[in-house]
Amino acid sequence: MGADAHQFFERGSPIALSLRAGTAQARPHARAGERGHDRSCGPTGANYPKTNADRGANVIPLHRQLSEMFGHIFKSSSRRSLRAVDRLRQRRDLLLARVAARHKEVAIRTALGASRFRLVRQLLTESMLLTVLGGSLGLLLAFWGIDFLVALTPADVPRLGEVGLHGPSSPGR
Repeated sequence: MGADAHQFFERGSPIALSLRAGTAQARPHARAGERGHDRSCGPTGANYPKTNADRGANVIPLHRQLSEMFGHIFKSSSRRSLRAVDRLRQRRDLLLARVAARHKEVAIRTALGASRFRLVRQLLTESMLLTVLGGSLGLLLAFWGIDFLVALTPADVPRLGEVGLHGPSSPGR
């Protein structure tokens, strides 16, 4: 077995196999032991005794492997969902606080004779102005930040010239 194949079978490399119907879980371990595979992980044990002496095969039923994997995925997605709900709640509270703070201003402008259309137009204009200014400032900081980070990066980093801001790409490109 070549060096490339030896590097492929590093510790913990999973290999999925299916057992014949009716095969007991202990049987593959016994057959691996008959062939000299249980501690050496194949014929490479004789060729590389220093690195393969403590390696072996572990047979785990697929249903148990999948149930553990999906359990971890479910826990992770549950935590993410709860964090997303918490962020939405915080954003709602901020918006309500902002509305409460502007309520007095809107009441005064209404008392002075401003129409509902004029109030909505003012609020939308303020929001659009803040959005455009914030987006422009973000793009400017991104351009400067990329130039700064590229200047700090060693020149031998591959594909360093391709680093930059790129527009949205569609799946067809």
